[in-house]
Amino acid sequence: MSLEYYLLCKTKYDVIILNLKEIIENYNDIFSFTSELDIKNERYMVDDDEVHPVNFKDRISTELIYVNRCRNLCQQQIHKLCNHEFVNDTIDINPECSQNITYCRICEYTIK
Repeated sequence: MSLEYYLLCKTKYDVIILNLKEIIENYNDIFSFTSELDIKNERYMVDDDEVHPVNFKDRISTELIYVNRCRNLCQQQIHKLCNHEFVNDTIDINPECSQNITYCRICEYTIK
């Protein structure tokens, strides 16, 4: 596979990870609100079937772990395949403070 492929996958995995984290956050909000209302039954009825939101959250959490692993594998391949072109730059940490960094223009690998 090419560097471009892994860079694309990494970018897409980053989006998926953000979305999955947001979904988990939303479930956590629902659960906290449910507990605040002192609702004991976390089951909902959908088309005569019981739905357990906790199970959905667990499956999404498992998927998040998998996607993170895929992203890490892409990152490893990117690091192996990239012919790094390092750039020195200065970034603002806060309004009064800056920091010099060195990173690859292609894959964004940062030298610490």
